[in-house]
Amino acid sequence: MEKEGEIMNLVCICKGITEDVIVESIKEGNDTFEKVKEDTEAGSGRCRGGRCRSRIESLILEHRK
Repeated sequence: MEKEGEIMNLVCICKGITEDVIVESIKEGNDTFEKVKEDTEAGSGRCRGGRCRSRIESLILEHRK
């Protein structure tokens, strides 16, 4: 069951990965799109990152160590 507001927080629509999951991955040291993809599966869905890659890369720039 989705949490309230989770739909607005989705980064990877294909895999249902939220911003919180992406940011946690980045904070754990995954500082490239490929590393975040491997850790979370975001960007590995049907569109192969076509919809979410730019958002993930922006989050990496904002949250990396």
